[in-house]
Order: sequence, then structure tokens, then C-alpha cells
Amino acid sequence: MKKLGFVLTMVAFMLLCGMTAIAAPKFDKTNVAKGYITITYDGEVVKKLVKLKVEVEGNKDYYSYTIITNEPFNVPLSFGDGKYKFTIMERVSGTKYKGIAVDSFTAKITSDLDRYLVSSPIVDYNKDTKAVVDYQKKFTDGKLTTPATKVNLFYEEMVKGFKYDFDKMNDVINKKYPDGYTPIIDTVYVAKKGICYDYSSVTAGVLRAAGVPTKVVVGYAPEVDSLHAWNEIYLDGKWIVADLTYDAAYAQAGQKYSMAKDAKLFKPTKIY
Repeated sequence: MKKLGFVLTMVAFMLLCGMTAIAAPKFDKTNVAKGYITITYDGEVVKKLVKLKVEVEGNKDYYSYTIITNEPFNVPLSFGDGKYKFTIMERVSGTKYKGIAVDSFTAKITSDLDRYLVSSPIVDYNKDTKAVVDYQKKFTDGKLTTPATKVNLFYEEMVKGFKYDFDKMNDVINKKYPDGYTPIIDTVYVAKKGICYDYSSVTAGVLRAAGVPTKVVVGYAPEVDSLHAWNEIYLDGKWIVADLTYDAAYAQAGQKYSMAKDAKLFKPTKIY
């Protein structure tokens, strides 16, 4: 009986270990040279607040993402080359977190564009995302023969058709998103309104899906008193600064506007 009890205990232990292994986060580093990795998290994203912290050796700054899916998601290596540390943390209470998984590796990035051609926690889209589907259809127009013509069509429709969401901005200021606000592309796209973070996320999602490298940039911009978000779009071999939120205000007021901005006037603090 003792032997049987021991065997059953060992079987239970092995099963538990197997379940733990299956539930452990997976860090796929296949695309490190392209500037991103892919993570699969199998935990309870609904019941527990889980965050991903991305650090690089020698830099006191870090990136933080809230994990809201059990589907694989891409995370850009926004610091460029270096030794990275990825920590998945689960909230214990209040602002206290415990680390539940860590992975470290050294990145040598050979492409500056690939990470801005895939989805990410801030630019979350797939082939079924309505904004992507709608514009993929529009982009098949025979007159849209270059990336620039596709970008211009999207840009003009966004700045003329999307409204600024002052109510959401007040909610952000009043900290009604205590765990941080993350844009949901289709929610914003269907509502046809949003804050600067929304404008830039929808822009990046639609253009990346169309094969145009696009960044979401957060930082400080002219005539904006607080943190702001805009885009950098890769066209004709160079990055162009575009601020669709700013231009929408001018377009809808009947004022002159143009897409390309003076990059020297914009001060990035985060690039997604």
C-alpha cells in the first residue's frame, strides 16, 4: 500500500509539473533579428491583472504592457541592440506585483522596419480587424499604385472623418483607467472618434497591414501641453512624422494642413 501511495503521489506530482509547464509563458525569439519577439501567456487574463515589463541593460527606462490575451502577441525590441530582460508580473494587490516568469537574451537587430510591420500590444490587429478589412478593400483600387497613394487616402479620410474624444481625454486625466489606457483599434474605428493615442494606433494598424512600416510615438509635440502621441510613417526610404490628431483639428476647422511635419519639433519618449 505504501508503494502504491508513493506511485500515486509521484504521478500526481508529474501531472502537476506537466500542467505547470503547459501554463508557463512562452518566449519565442525567432524574430529577434527583425526587432521583436512573440509571447504566449496562458494565465488568467480576465481575473488577474498581468503586466509585461521590458528592460535593457544600461538603461533605467522601461516599457510596460498590460497582457489582455491568451493569443500569441508580438513585443517590439524598442531599445534596439542590447541585453533584454522580459518579466511577466501578476498583481498581488494595489500596486504590488510578483514576477511569475523571466527571460533574458541579447538582441542584435538587423532590420529597422520589420517590428513596425506586425501587430503589438499597442497596435493590436489581425486580418479580421474591421479597420484593416475596410481599408484593404479600398487599397485594391487600381489608382492606388504606391504606398504613398494608399497612405494619402487613409490620411485624408482620418483627418476629415474622425473626431477628437474630449470625454475620453477627461477620463484619462481623471485616472479612470488606473491600469493605463490601451487603444482598441476597432472600438475607436467604429466610433470614429478618439484621443491622440487612438488616432496613432488605428493609423499604425491599418498601414502596417498594408505593408507600410509605421510607428506609434509618444512624447512631446508643438502646441501640446502634455504627453502626446503621433506616427512616423516610412515612405520613399525615410521616416515621415505625421500627427493626424493635430491635422484633424485643422481639417475640420477648414484650415490648411499637410501630413509631413518637422521632426525636430517633436521629442519622443516612447516608440512602439
